[in-house]
Amino acid sequence: MTVERVDERPYGKGEWFFYVVLLPVLFAAVLLGIVLTVLGVDVPGALWRGANAVPGLARLVPDPPEQPGANAAEQPAGKEGEEADRSVLQAQLQAKEAEVRTLRERLAERDREIQILNQKVASLQQDLRGKRLTDEEREARLKETAQLYAGMPPTKAARILEAMTREEAALVLARMRPETRAKVLAQMHPQRAAELSMRLANETPAEDPDIAALQARIAELERQLDAAERRAGSSAQEVAASLARMSPKEAAAVVLELTRQQPNHAVAVLAAMDAGARGAIFDQLAKEHPALVARLTRLLLNVAPQGVQR
Repeated sequence: MTVERVDERPYGKGEWFFYVVLLPVLFAAVLLGIVLTVLGVDVPGALWRGANAVPGLARLVPDPPEQPGANAAEQPAGKEGEEADRSVLQAQLQAKEAEVRTLRERLAERDREIQILNQKVASLQQDLRGKRLTDEEREARLKETAQLYAGMPPTKAARILEAMTREEAALVLARMRPETRAKVLAQMHPQRAAELSMRLANETPAEDPDIAALQARIAELERQLDAAERRAGSSAQEVAASLARMSPKEAAAVVLELTRQQPNHAVAVLAAMDAGARGAIFDQLAKEHPALVARLTRLLLNVAPQGVQR
């Protein structure tokens, strides 16, 4: 049997480089890429970013695509932060609204108290204007009342007269006989008896005793009204302090609502504020309600130093 002999020819340089150098390197690179991919390494992305960083290849290789997983991980965190900020702002807004409601209720209560006292004063003033009795009729009624108390036991008459105002008691005592008056005064509290005695000693005959008594009642009610207005002024200062702690936009919204419901209280609150805070509120209101700012300014010019005039 004849065996054919194949002559071996030597590899060329190109073939030798391909089989001995390039092919093993490519095999090792592919094997390494597979192993790294199994281990979780983004091999294609790394190669893409590396090629994109080379100055010459940057124009040919586009930017690597963004990984959707990263944005998906960041998005929930951003939403959670926004929800937390929104919750904090909502809680602050609710607290401010509750504070404004409380102050508004207190102002309304003061307003009702002042209104009731004003009605009482107006009623008494109407009674004062409606008096049509003659001097003889008034004097006859006073003498009749004095005789009625003079006929009572001094102890009982003293208790009734002590319940009257000083002006009314003095009118009745002045028309009693001196000995009867002395017995009644002796049964009164020493301080009240001394006050009435001094009033009787210094009093000139009243031209209109009923009107004098009514005027005394009006004066007492006006004192109560002044006290109520001072308390309302204190409430206005509390509201002004609360508005000063708000932002100008929030404070302007509160003043606008208060002006629509209780204009007098709105003016009192603005008058109690310092010029800087009031100016900031007016700047906000002037953007949409310039006429209201002008009206409030006119009202503030007519406000007395202690508060809103009656």
